[in-house]
Amino acid sequence: MSIDPDKLKLFSFLLFSKLEGAVTSGMVHLGDRLGLYRALAASPRALTTTQLAAATGLHERWVREWAYNQAAAKLISFSSLRSNLPTIDDDTFYLTP
Repeated sequence: MSIDPDKLKLFSFLLFSKLEGAVTSGMVHLGDRLGLYRALAASPRALTTTQLAAATGLHERWVREWAYNQAAAKLISFSSLRSNLPTIDDDTFYLTP
């Protein structure tokens, strides 16, 4: 029995999509419970992850992971101001209107 590479590729994509959705839904729950969405909505401007962490009393490292997940899922937006030597605070995040 041979494996059809196109069917395998489609199955892999479908399986990964399910896993991606599971992770993202967990992150949405955390963003709601921890006040991350509220802090973004209350800010008159985009926030860095350092600013968002300070506004919510959370550790910046975990806020950064959350923000990148949410931006990848297109649930929040980000603006990169990176130059040749990027720093963590070069990216700002905001709720997508």
